[in-house]
Amino acid sequence: MDLKDLDLMDPQLFSSGRAPATFEDLRQNAPVHWQKPRDGFPGFWVVSRYHDVVGVLRDPETFSSEYGNILPTWEKKDPTAGIMTFTSDPPQHVRLRTLLMPSLKLRSVKNRRPAVAEIVSRVLADVPIDEPFDFMELVANRLPIALTCGLLGVPADDFAMVVELSHRAHATKENDQVGGPATEEMFTSSHLELLAYFAELVASRRKDPQDDIISSFAHTRVGDDQLSDEEIAVNCFAAILGGYQADKNAQGGAMLALIRHPDQFDLLASRPSIMPSAVEEIWRWTTPTLNLTRVAVVDTEIAGVPIAKQDRVSVSLFSANRDPVAFDEPYEFRLTRYPNRHLAFGSGNHFCAGANVARMEMSLLLDSLLKAGVRPVLTAEPTPVFSHFQQGLKRLPVKYVRR
Repeated sequence: MDLKDLDLMDPQLFSSGRAPATFEDLRQNAPVHWQKPRDGFPGFWVVSRYHDVVGVLRDPETFSSEYGNILPTWEKKDPTAGIMTFTSDPPQHVRLRTLLMPSLKLRSVKNRRPAVAEIVSRVLADVPIDEPFDFMELVANRLPIALTCGLLGVPADDFAMVVELSHRAHATKENDQVGGPATEEMFTSSHLELLAYFAELVASRRKDPQDDIISSFAHTRVGDDQLSDEEIAVNCFAAILGGYQADKNAQGGAMLALIRHPDQFDLLASRPSIMPSAVEEIWRWTTPTLNLTRVAVVDTEIAGVPIAKQDRVSVSLFSANRDPVAFDEPYEFRLTRYPNRHLAFGSGNHFCAGANVARMEMSLLLDSLLKAGVRPVLTAEPTPVFSHFQQGLKRLPVKYVRR
């Protein structure tokens, strides 16, 4: 492969199946690779080895999140910098996490498991047995938003509206969930409507707290400090959009992986006690967020390669999760893999705040298959998403059949 002709912004790189060989070549021959400017996109560094990726993600003082996490980044800082956890650096990021995380820690999430299980059961009640259906349409496009809405405290009567706005906010020319190509106006208006909705809901929960996460956010204090209405609304907005996209893609990828590796599905069915390790392997295998971007705020280096101040650095979570230095037989889908220090949820201070919810959601989804005594089978070839940032499926035609 001639690396000078490589285009890592090609949205078909991953859907075509070329990505594993491409990143294996990069890890071996150019672990810190300069991607030349293409089609209006500025150039950026691509970091492909596991330990180098971890090094960047765990060094927020050198590599900033405040210019955005997605290519292309902002020329100046992201408008949500200092307000949203995703786009904040210390010390503001530390403050936000300190005030947000008590509601999202493992113990708090476990206490909400019955509520999560009820939402999962409600969504999956529509899934037929022995009849073809699109898993992405009937399950993966609905379950993550329904669950996040339920946990945050969105009233049931508003679910449909939030789901519709979320779908519109994510619609792209390739991902035609709302019946046609997205427009800039639709993209902007859906974001503004979601932010306005959550701002109103936060104000309501300040006055009348309920047993939900927004109420917890609104009434958590550390000393004299507490989150503002804007900070809560923006981070709820991020939870809906970020959680929806990653969880949806992971769930579709999970079904496809279990279909294509029936021995692993049979292993899980016979040994449900391996569920925790199975969930981690599924997230490693699917890696729904392919890469994260940082901007160097000082002159530095990565693996001996000089990085100039203001250079963009894209760390490949996909490549890191298949690095043989970190994972034995990384191209083997193995539900009992241990240890499994995958980077699907990131690393360092920006480790995904909703990881515990995402794990529980995947566990309950898989558990529903086992309890129903069914297995998924393909009824037609799946349709991939075309993206340089997200790995997932637009359509997954399946049928649940009796085991």
